[in-house]
Amino acid sequence: MNGKELLMGLSHIDQTLIQESEMEGKRTKGTLRRPLLVAAMVALMLFLVGCAAVVLLHLEDLRIREEHYTANMYYLEDGGTVPAGEKTMHVISTVGAQTSKNHQALMEWLAFTQTCDPAQDGAEDYEKPEIYCDYPVYNQEMEDFLRELLDKYGLKPTGKAENIQAYRENDEALFHEILGIRGISLENSDLALEFGGCRFNECGNFSASYNASLGEHEFTLIYQYHNKAYFGTNYLMIEDGDAVQQWNYTCQDGTELLIVSEKGEDTHILCDREDGFITVTVKNVGPDWESPGDVMTKQELEQITQSLDYSLEPQPVSDMESAGKRIAESREAYENQDWSAGEAERVKEYNEHEHHETFAQLIACMRDKEDYFTSKKSGGYENFWETMEFTLRDITGDGQEELFLGKKGVIYAVWTIRDGVTACLDGTYPEGYLCEGNVIEHYAFLDGQHFHHYRKPTNDGYCTKLLDVEYHRTEGTWILNESQDGSGWEEISEEKAMEIIGRYPRLELDMKPVKEFPMD
Repeated sequence: MNGKELLMGLSHIDQTLIQESEMEGKRTKGTLRRPLLVAAMVALMLFLVGCAAVVLLHLEDLRIREEHYTANMYYLEDGGTVPAGEKTMHVISTVGAQTSKNHQALMEWLAFTQTCDPAQDGAEDYEKPEIYCDYPVYNQEMEDFLRELLDKYGLKPTGKAENIQAYRENDEALFHEILGIRGISLENSDLALEFGGCRFNECGNFSASYNASLGEHEFTLIYQYHNKAYFGTNYLMIEDGDAVQQWNYTCQDGTELLIVSEKGEDTHILCDREDGFITVTVKNVGPDWESPGDVMTKQELEQITQSLDYSLEPQPVSDMESAGKRIAESREAYENQDWSAGEAERVKEYNEHEHHETFAQLIACMRDKEDYFTSKKSGGYENFWETMEFTLRDITGDGQEELFLGKKGVIYAVWTIRDGVTACLDGTYPEGYLCEGNVIEHYAFLDGQHFHHYRKPTNDGYCTKLLDVEYHRTEGTWILNESQDGSGWEEISEEKAMEIIGRYPRLELDMKPVKEFPMD
């Protein structure tokens, strides 16, 4: 959804845990390369800012290679386009700087995998040892090369791996206990974190995801730790390396970091310790998945940076079998608990808030119980009584008007009367519009991509899918889906996409403040 996937050669993080991406960087203190150039940089810094000399880490110190490619055309929110153009992708090591054995081993491994055929004869019968589970090894030749590489550089394999899927209350505590850490954030920081899941290795390496918030911003945060005593294949792909912003940041305890903000993409915090490499990625800010650097100030990004702990020392897991059993027992206890009482309470809460005899009663409930509708239905209900607008219109054809709720020309929800009580006909996230023919459009514009989903109300008070039309920036194509189960995607031309979208012109509704709704 940011128009790319950050490839991780080692961890293969479950997408349900981490939702794509990964990270890394920062150079070992005192390992000077090209001393004359570094001296010149230090002198320049002294001249410009008059501060004490520091050794700066740059992306060039971590670079594996550059790749020139043609970036697909993408759209602007006002309907304009940015044409396809040539860009340079920077592939960045996240296991160590160029002078480290970790970086050199990774370079050899990547060069080897470019020439090795994973599907060579005998590969179908190959069984990879579990100790190599997080390496892309698919045949005996690759395993033999990996063994030789480990011996050459004195590195160890990361070992077995386990996943913790965070849908149980004690999962984060279990993660901390197994690895012997207290958490990734500093005490008394303003950064709020909700554990989203993790993958960890026998050696103590881990990658964990969090739903995070700082001030008015909500975003995804991914924290990855790599122990340099072990061989890692992690790297970043910076799509537009020539446009990236990078700057150094020094924490209060003296820890030196590199902050890298990709234009239109993610922001990475890179910490290269002598014994380990820590990478933090900030991504997907807000409900529309904006790029951190586009919506956060430099000061806000630095506030996130200074809220995290870069001194973690995860302990190797001495008994992975026991750890796996504890995770399985936690999962089993969660799945086998009695849900009936909680489910009955949720149904009761749902009926009390959403089922009323009239729209006036529903609106009064929304006014008085705003927290419920904001958390259960849509953030658009926030400040409901002061900002929400409404109109009434029959779109199901049963002679009974539906209630439209929205703000500033955008529909958030359509409510109807079904079986004698109010019910939500459609929640139009993130933006909704009524089109000719009583068709409801769900619209989103994300990262230069258009998403148009069309729904048709029925006279029994429900909605049925008509079709979806989307532009996918990664592939540079428009696609159409007319199937009910989402399986019927087909590539279409831009001309065809515009013709389909043109079939459903949006209507301008006469919306009034909800305060003016006849409550009597």
